[in-house]
Amino acid sequence: MGGIGTNHGLATAIYCNRLGLDCTLLLFHQPVTDHVRQNMRLFARYGAQMIYCKTINRTVIRFFLLQRIRYPKAYFVFAGGSNEVGTVGFVNAAFELKDQVDREELPSPA
Repeated sequence: MGGIGTNHGLATAIYCNRLGLDCTLLLFHQPVTDHVRQNMRLFARYGAQMIYCKTINRTVIRFFLLQRIRYPKAYFVFAGGSNEVGTVGFVNAAFELKDQVDREELPSPA
């Protein structure tokens, strides 16, 4: 799910297409720019089903309630690819950065 021009949605659509997987994008409004129009054309080119939910709140409700009930075996990717595993990855990266600073391999970040 994401705005109508979501870059993460486009990456998901491309990889689903390459892997022969179905892709459904739940989309909410954002200002329409040339970049947004281009991404929407590419969603279609890569075979993504686009469901326009208008607002972010309606998109979240549809994501967490309707889609998960209809497709219980589907793999759901949160907006921006954020999930528990990704969050742990960011935490681990912070610990790794701290270790490198402590070993004086890197300067302390500003």
